[in-house]
Amino acid sequence: MDGFRPDFQQAPCFFFALYAARVLGVERFGQYGFVMALYAVFAVIADCGLFLHQTRTFPLLKEKSKSSTFLSQNVLLRLLTGSLSVIIFIAIGFLSGKPADVKILVLLLAVALIANNIMGAFSSALYGYELFGLYGFISMTTQVFAIGLASAALYMGTGLVGIGVTQAFVAVMATIAVVIVVSKNIVRPFFKISVKGIKTVFIKAAPLGIMAIVMMIYYRENIVILSYIKDDIAVGYYNAAFQIAYALVFLGITFSTVLLPRISSLLAAKDDYLNTLYNNAFKYLLIAGIGVGFLVYNSSDYIIELVYSTVYLPASKAFSILIWLVCLAFVNSIQNTLLVAGNANRVLVIMTTVAAAINLVFSFILIPRFGIIGAAIAVLCGEFYIFVHGFIRNRRFLTTGGLLSYLWRPVFAAMAGSVVYVFISELPTVIALAAVFAIYILVLFVLGGLTKNDLNYFRNTLKI
Repeated sequence: MDGFRPDFQQAPCFFFALYAARVLGVERFGQYGFVMALYAVFAVIADCGLFLHQTRTFPLLKEKSKSSTFLSQNVLLRLLTGSLSVIIFIAIGFLSGKPADVKILVLLLAVALIANNIMGAFSSALYGYELFGLYGFISMTTQVFAIGLASAALYMGTGLVGIGVTQAFVAVMATIAVVIVVSKNIVRPFFKISVKGIKTVFIKAAPLGIMAIVMMIYYRENIVILSYIKDDIAVGYYNAAFQIAYALVFLGITFSTVLLPRISSLLAAKDDYLNTLYNNAFKYLLIAGIGVGFLVYNSSDYIIELVYSTVYLPASKAFSILIWLVCLAFVNSIQNTLLVAGNANRVLVIMTTVAAAINLVFSFILIPRFGIIGAAIAVLCGEFYIFVHGFIRNRRFLTTGGLLSYLWRPVFAAMAGSVVYVFISELPTVIALAAVFAIYILVLFVLGGLTKNDLNYFRNTLKI
């Protein structure tokens, strides 16, 4: 997931990570996590904010010729940014001192990075024109195919190299497919090199790119720091906890980014309906985040053991901290989406840079002493800053009242569920958690935090 870019591939990627953790073992899974952290950072650098810029720009281009020219400029720019990113990615991978097969994985993922970056130019057209179903179908289909091949490669004992081969192959095939679909049915690129046009696109996308790059560094820098200060085993434990947390974060980001084209249009039209849309999205994501946070916090050991194995139980303490990052990230996703739609580029860059700096400082302070727990606390501190900054910037769009008016009902409902959990914790964990979730929803209805109208609105939100 590149910055705030939605990615329907996260679900199969998440399940593959679980399988890879079991097959590779803690240390090798740590090496895999190290490479994937670098890949994620340089994929965002290659994208350079272009996906978000294209998503919000395509709906505003009414003439097909302008859309074609705009697409072409983005493809050419992505070739440049992708090439530069790959060179640096390979250099860092080879200088990391990791085993030979890790370096081969880096080379293969470099091929995937170039292909995926080009595909982003075309898939952004699907998103910009709100063809979410087609975008999701293509993304999910290709990634399920990739994960199937990668899983088979692991099963056959090819290890990290097998993973790299399958990812490079599928990335190239998927890119060809998306280019054909978009060119034939939506918009065809018209390649006429215009340095001025490409420069203009870069200038407009760059602030979003800086934001996304800093955000990705913010999420991934702990893994790299752990690798150097501690070892690959520590990275393996942290990566195990982070994979689950990040998979949950993706849900909130996807929900919010789906709303980006509509929020952009409402802002441009100065439509009062924007306040209603934002208020409801803020409330739903806050309710979901707090509910997930309390549920997981009460069962972090069980979830880690169930998802991975008892070997990964040391990851549970970090996971019980990272789950609150998920709670904050849910709300932050809609706050950041509103800022993106409003072209608040300078605000976004400052906010994400400060958050990354907070994470970096606390990582160097806490990781040497507390290891993966320190890494989890550090990234949580950065996320809390993003929440406070985003809330202050967007509070004029919240018409219900202050933060407390949104917060007290889900917090009270979650506390009620936690009290119930204390008395039923001897039951099978799945049954106990289901009961706690039911209590949470019931109390929300009793307190007026959720109504029947809310449920109907939530079902129809993505169909607006």
